[in-house]
Amino acid sequence: ILPVAVLVNYSESGASTLRTARERPRAPILNLTPNLNTARRLSVAWGVHSVVNDRLRQVDEVVSTALEIAQAQGMATRGDTLLITAGVPFGKPGSTNTLRIETLI
Repeated sequence: ILPVAVLVNYSESGASTLRTARERPRAPILNLTPNLNTARRLSVAWGVHSVVNDRLRQVDEVVSTALEIAQAQGMATRGDTLLITAGVPFGKPGSTNTLRIETLI
């Protein structure tokens, strides 16, 4: 229903990204993680492009980082819609409870 250019998951464990990949969405999945082992494990998951970045502490940091990396990786351009998920509190596995829909300006 919503034309999404990129699905972005900020995940330290990678579990939410794997659940997303299991659904085989049309949009590519950008996984942001501070954990190199998670990024390596997700490199073989369907439709996932994993990027290692600094550990983030606030939802606003996740959103701004997601928009910046999606544009830098060539996955989104101005006017594209991104769907961003993360878990609060950060660093706790199984806590994905935040969904943001953002437009790249």
